[in-house]
Amino acid sequence: MSQRTSVLLVVLLLFSGAAAASEVTLTLVPDGAVTARPGSGAAKVDGGKAAARAQVAGDEDINSCEVYGRQSSANGRASVTALAGKSPSTLTYRLDAAATASGGHYRTGTCLAGRRIGFSGHDTEASVDAVATAVVRIHFDEGRPDVPYFVKISRSQSGSKQDDELMGPDGKVVALSTTGSPFPVIMSRPGQSYFLRTAVAAAARSKGGCCSDQGAATTEMTVSVEPAPLLFGSGQRGYIRGGTQTESYKNVAVVMLDGLPHCTATLVAPSMLVTAAHCVHGHMTKEKLDSGKVQASFGSVYSQALFAPIEVTRASYPDSGDMVFDPKTLRHDIALLRLKTPVNQGGITPAELHAGTPSWKEVKAKGTKILFVGFGFNVLNNEMIGLGIKREASWAISGYDDLAVSFSVPGTNTCFGDSGGPGFIEGSSALMLAGITSGGDDACTSGFDTRIDAYLGWLKPRITQ
Repeated sequence: MSQRTSVLLVVLLLFSGAAAASEVTLTLVPDGAVTARPGSGAAKVDGGKAAARAQVAGDEDINSCEVYGRQSSANGRASVTALAGKSPSTLTYRLDAAATASGGHYRTGTCLAGRRIGFSGHDTEASVDAVATAVVRIHFDEGRPDVPYFVKISRSQSGSKQDDELMGPDGKVVALSTTGSPFPVIMSRPGQSYFLRTAVAAAARSKGGCCSDQGAATTEMTVSVEPAPLLFGSGQRGYIRGGTQTESYKNVAVVMLDGLPHCTATLVAPSMLVTAAHCVHGHMTKEKLDSGKVQASFGSVYSQALFAPIEVTRASYPDSGDMVFDPKTLRHDIALLRLKTPVNQGGITPAELHAGTPSWKEVKAKGTKILFVGFGFNVLNNEMIGLGIKREASWAISGYDDLAVSFSVPGTNTCFGDSGGPGFIEGSSALMLAGITSGGDDACTSGFDTRIDAYLGWLKPRITQ
């Protein structure tokens, strides 16, 4: 496989994994557990429910012959309380655990006239272990697989806690701390679940009749799951290879969410970008757009922009009539982004839209190559290298229909790269934007681009608004 071909495997798209956000729901499974052990006598255990409590007194003999000493006691509670959640993908709850233990003391010996003669003193130890555990089930109901999600965990902690643990559908532990990522990243698995275990613990130990011991822990937890920036989130997968940097195609930008690389887009008017609908759906929420968290950066490296990133203030994709974006099939996978200020610097000119000439029939028959551009990354020794570097590659299409063009590339390179990037055709005087990187297979040997000429009727009125 040529170097230029391998480049495309890197920069092309997040393939089926980058398509669109899945429906995700969070369910709380409470599990309070308390074990109370007196200094003498049987322990008491309670658990497997939202509120567990165990209280027990020891059976030390402090009353025979003469009243002397103290019976031991152990008392504990553990509870999980669900609080109001903002959405099905957010859970707020409180974990409480408390423990109190009092040791015991008693005497044995000869009893004479109501008094102990030649007695021996005995100390007993009481203990309590209380653990409030909540398991959050993160279930992906539908959608496409391998879409990256952030798992955001916040807590207000008092007292000791146990380590959180996130388990994947395959039973493997998912790292909660990853270098370079602000939050743990999971990949959507439609019909399957992840499980996040959170807990607080309280313990108390006391021996003898003089003192008592207490322990308490409480925390208010908020767990939310939301789509992660596609390019950044998929970079956590860590198996990209190949790629060549380019400083050309100045009208190709990287779109960022919360300052992290997300998708590629192409400038088609001073204030308008074209990208893929799956880059918008479930990602560019009203809150993110209104708060300036969606930005476009121009340059060959997203972290070294030609000028300050520009806010994206509005995003739209086909959503009415017989033209409605389908996040499962990626049908009508095209979107427009409006910039807060027009691009009028850096020598950047908007791309011309392909209007059907040359025809796709002619393009296929002649084997005309499509030039793809996007922001990709490499992974060496499990570390992301060059995240957000603009790259290029070209190859011919293998087929087309009314809405998309398809391609198939021999080889077995594994890949994960970019979505929403342009596919250019060479025109008489300049490159024309002909396609938008959309989807493909998991093996990264085939894919498809949304045709620009099929959506001119939708694009042009909105570009000129």
